[in-house]
Amino acid sequence: MKNPLRHQVIFLAIIFVYMLVGSAFVYAQQAYKKEDIEWYSFNDAIELAKDHNKKVMLFMEADWCSVCKKMKKKVFPDQDVQDIMRTKFYPVRMDIESDQKLTYQQKEMSFKAFSKYMNMYATPTFIFLDEKGKVIGNKPGYMETEELMTLLRYIYTNAYENKTFEEYSRQ
Repeated sequence: MKNPLRHQVIFLAIIFVYMLVGSAFVYAQQAYKKEDIEWYSFNDAIELAKDHNKKVMLFMEADWCSVCKKMKKKVFPDQDVQDIMRTKFYPVRMDIESDQKLTYQQKEMSFKAFSKYMNMYATPTFIFLDEKGKVIGNKPGYMETEELMTLLRYIYTNAYENKTFEEYSRQ
């Protein structure tokens, strides 16, 4: 004689295991969420900044840069970072060793030549340009989420016009 209760228990156990595995998969996807920043080409960002009165943020990186990869994995996925980049900046990722071309101040040059023109000495480096494409300043090296958020606020609020970043970050 068959035991219908036993079949129901087995059926429910199977459903429970599928739900457990499925929820773990969804959690893993959320935990390792890739960055959702919309990156612009350099030339597009410069034009859009002029038209929409936003600043340009350049993330200068290299394929071999482990610190750059760490920022992309740990800092850029933060929702607050993504929100501020989306609403206040035109972000651009630039490989400092690339021969890809850009136009800056009516001069065509490669990303590699541009990074030399900007006197870059470390990766990653953040370079900020105003709405007209003029350099506001730069910050080399790794930043944790909160430091990057402070820097982004410092730039988009124009606080750089009357105080140093160190003064601003102490507030």
